[in-house]
Amino acid sequence: MTEIYENLVKQIQTNPNDSPQPDLITLSTLIKGYSKTKNFEKVIEIYDYLEKQQKEGKVKLDEVFYNTILDACARNRQINKGIEIIKTMKSLKINFSNVTYSIMIKLYSKLGDKKKIFDILKEMREMNISPGLIVYTCLIQTCISKRDLVKAFGLFDDLKKDKITPDHVLYSSMINGCLSNKKIEASYTYMLESFSNNVRMSDWIYNKFFHVLLSKRTYLKESIKKEYCINIYTKLKERRFLLEKETIKEITDFLVRSNRYLLK
Repeated sequence: MTEIYENLVKQIQTNPNDSPQPDLITLSTLIKGYSKTKNFEKVIEIYDYLEKQQKEGKVKLDEVFYNTILDACARNRQINKGIEIIKTMKSLKINFSNVTYSIMIKLYSKLGDKKKIFDILKEMREMNISPGLIVYTCLIQTCISKRDLVKAFGLFDDLKKDKITPDHVLYSSMINGCLSNKKIEASYTYMLESFSNNVRMSDWIYNKFFHVLLSKRTYLKESIKKEYCINIYTKLKERRFLLEKETIKEITDFLVRSNRYLLK
């Protein structure tokens, strides 16, 4: 990747007038690559080059390109640079989409500025831009990471009121957040809801559900544990979802113990 970029730079510097200029798609791809390898210096080098080209009227940077740069800032925790680019976008009157706003939420989340995160949602509504699934997902994941499940639950309800169907990523985030915070009843409700919406999540979330539910540290009545366990396990079997052997053994052992306990 570095070699490709260095060759492009050398070509431009050697013969700037005659050499074909690399297009935005090529440079955006390079930015994504450098971002993933944490080489943010190269990201900014490309960005500065294109900013200069734009000022000279040789190129016009669009929303998609700026989103790529913003995402690189978020990935590399370059918060101040990201905020600077957001200001540039606004000064150039670049359209902000749900993707743009979702990246902004990621930026401010890394900064720990919870107020600013929800100011973004307010700004969207003021601009008559309906938050989509990607924005709701970023907001909810931020709330979960801050252990603010009450706010996450509220946003999840708002999403459904806006007639947006949660996908496997959002359901996994909600259920995992509930399980990590011992909100077993809520995780059970969302699990059933995901089945109703025909959403299949990654296998790990199903295994984790049973692991947390059946843990001795989960203080639910034995009868409720049994009800949750049987209902979810039955639905998984109906859909031919495979659980880990250890999980199946855990379920079997629990049901045997539970029947003995409830018969006492």
